[in-house]
Amino acid sequence: MKKLLVLSLVLISIASFAQQKSPSWTKDLIVYEIATKSFNSPDKPETGTFNSVREKLPYLRKLGINAIWLTGNSWADDHHFYNIWTQYACFRPDSIDLSLGTRKEFRELISTAHKNGIKVFLDVITHGVMEGSPLIKEHPEWFKGGSWGMIDYDWAGKHKDLDDWWVKTFTDYCLEDGVDGYRLDVNIFRPDLWLIIRQNCLSKGKEIVILLENERYSGDAIDFYQSNNNPIAAHTTKNEISKQKLVTDPGIFYSSRISPEGNGHVCMAVSLSCHDNGWDGFPEGENPYVAKGSRALLGYNTFFSPAIPILMSGEEFNADYRPIPWLKSDLFGKKSTTGTWLYGSWIQWEQLKDKEKASVLSDVTRMIRIRKKYSDIICGYSLNDTTHIIKSLIPIKGDVSNPYILAIKGDKAILVVGNRKDYAQTISLQIPYRELGFESATLTDIWNDNGKKVKLPADGVMEFEIGADHTSMGGLSVWLIEK
Repeated sequence: MKKLLVLSLVLISIASFAQQKSPSWTKDLIVYEIATKSFNSPDKPETGTFNSVREKLPYLRKLGINAIWLTGNSWADDHHFYNIWTQYACFRPDSIDLSLGTRKEFRELISTAHKNGIKVFLDVITHGVMEGSPLIKEHPEWFKGGSWGMIDYDWAGKHKDLDDWWVKTFTDYCLEDGVDGYRLDVNIFRPDLWLIIRQNCLSKGKEIVILLENERYSGDAIDFYQSNNNPIAAHTTKNEISKQKLVTDPGIFYSSRISPEGNGHVCMAVSLSCHDNGWDGFPEGENPYVAKGSRALLGYNTFFSPAIPILMSGEEFNADYRPIPWLKSDLFGKKSTTGTWLYGSWIQWEQLKDKEKASVLSDVTRMIRIRKKYSDIICGYSLNDTTHIIKSLIPIKGDVSNPYILAIKGDKAILVVGNRKDYAQTISLQIPYRELGFESATLTDIWNDNGKKVKLPADGVMEFEIGADHTSMGGLSVWLIEK
């Protein structure tokens, strides 16, 4: 009877947590993905450490980043995937990889990140471990089958000691090391365990977020899904979320992940590039980054979208792709040709001396600054949001992707226009200000420093020029709409 009472209390606790909202700061996240070994290794490739990442935190703070997704902390193999060290070839998730530093240095990285206003999320390899993992020798009954050249956990085997170890491992990272959440690789497998982990942390006053790579059933344990690389489609009339209260009309399309079970608290998220760009078959010698300096993609698609932006390190200044010299071109490193996997890009920070790259960084910093200034409008919208509006417009004049308006009902709005062309264009739009509840409207240019103001005529039609993409301050036009 006592055991049944304890079990009932646990189930009630989990059910109660499942009904709670994500942390209030979730919608304002700006996530920056870091491959620990190659993010900051100035002397030799693959010599990045916790300390070298820590050295770059002031740079990230100045950029405006408030969360890092650290794709490298636990003991892993140094050649299994693409012949380089990767977090994804994990030996055991409860151990720090000593080639990255000590546990003390790991904690110092997290503590310093917090002092810089930056949260830290860890990558979790949920499906299994490398064949030589000591976990397999210690607990052979925990494992069954395999994938990705590794041995998989037997998540369906009802191994209570496996469940307990998993919960303790990822509770401890948060409560003892200060970690703020997790990105789950491949699948969640056991949502119930992640609900317990979250409840454990919450009971100690620690809020965490969990994002999942793929759109799968998550049992209400997920705050947002990692987006694919696909940017907002140009000239689209498809609307994947038209049935949600969030959208007022068809015409705007986001590649954001949406909970397949319809959890209303799930935020939209969007990324252009991630570490998986450049997989097998990607053209040799080409750059696997997506934006490549396009202000339209970086702004219209990412930082001004109503979604949590996830930025791959280096994309903020249009970094050239430079692979780790021994990176191979196929998953298991059998081919002799050099690969293009973005996880294995060795970032060259001296490229920031180049005026064009410094210009991209300056524009991205401006985008993030504007996003933060108007965070009541430009943030990650959740699916049960009834206070925010997204409205897509069809341009009267101009060969541009569908402009869109983000608004808070009855207050103010932001107009975003992206120009993907490498030439300036004159754009003409009709602003439906009355549909926003405005009797009249004034528009202020918040992208350019001139702060130009335009009082809309009664018909709501305005005309303006938007600069060429891939140029300083080009590719975008962003306006504040007020009564």
